[in-house]
Amino acid sequence: MEKEHEHHIHRERKIIVFSIIGVVLLVMLVFVFGVPMPYTATEEYSEKEPVTAPVCETKDYEYVPSVINYVSGYSVDTTISYYCDIANNEDKAGEFMVKGRVITYNITNDEKIQEAVSEKSYSLLVLSKQTNTVQVIVQNILAPSNTTKRTYECFAVPPTKEVCREETLYKDAVKKRTLTKYASLFRQWTGKVKYEYKI
Repeated sequence: MEKEHEHHIHRERKIIVFSIIGVVLLVMLVFVFGVPMPYTATEEYSEKEPVTAPVCETKDYEYVPSVINYVSGYSVDTTISYYCDIANNEDKAGEFMVKGRVITYNITNDEKIQEAVSEKSYSLLVLSKQTNTVQVIVQNILAPSNTTKRTYECFAVPPTKEVCREETLYKDAVKKRTLTKYASLFRQWTGKVKYEYKI
């Protein structure tokens, strides 16, 4: 009887031990395979960053043209010679290509009859903030009459300058930040999780 009793107790102890081991293993399996655990990953993201850069554009020199006088008499007034002043308003000297223009109007109703422009461009160097003079010749003008009148003009193709200003622009910059992600230990150990997220 005593031996049977001891054998029964010994068997119960084994059952308890194996039960405990089974429960521990089950808990460990659930923990390893089923419970999400935190891990650290990096993520790329895009962010607008201000950048100061020069923005440049090409502009014409500012100038003021004017007629100072004219001399007529070539070929029965169909060719006119007169003088143009060019005032350079800029801080640098420049070369202006100057032309003359003679416009003929009807004296009664001011209707424009003809616009004659000098065939040649006259090169004129004008210093900064100064004025220089050039003679221009305009040909093939309508002969004067009692029913017409004329205006005399000067104009030029001015030199150009580069004008720049500082402007704030925004560009995309790729940066990284740290993230906390969650996955089971099994997925982490077997490399089935992403540790880096790219754009």
